[in-house]
Amino acid sequence: ARFQVRLPAEYDSAGTVTLRASAGMVTTVASTSATIDFEVYESNKTGGIGTDICATSATTINSLTFGDKDFSITAAGLVAGDLLDVRMAIATVDGATGTAVIGAVGSLELLCQVRG
Repeated sequence: ARFQVRLPAEYDSAGTVTLRASAGMVTTVASTSATIDFEVYESNKTGGIGTDICATSATTINSLTFGDKDFSITAAGLVAGDLLDVRMAIATVDGATGTAVIGAVGSLELLCQVRG
């Protein structure tokens, strides 16, 4: 999945930014692995997108109990109103079951340090 999100007007420049995904497996856990990962880029009308600023590596979601997975964003240079271009990937490796193995995200949140 890919989407864009704008930092709010109240965002405190260079303050903490975190993407939080509540994620897990819907039917059966994978026999080998199931992970979620994010790539995050600062987008700009004149320069396109820069380098990936997500500092957290792929994280396991191989559980039938959904849980919060936090991904830290390198905030140096970010200011209120910046547009973030986000790519989310779920990868599963399963060879042992005949049952559907489905990774899912129940919700996404943008958590950031704000003024006031």
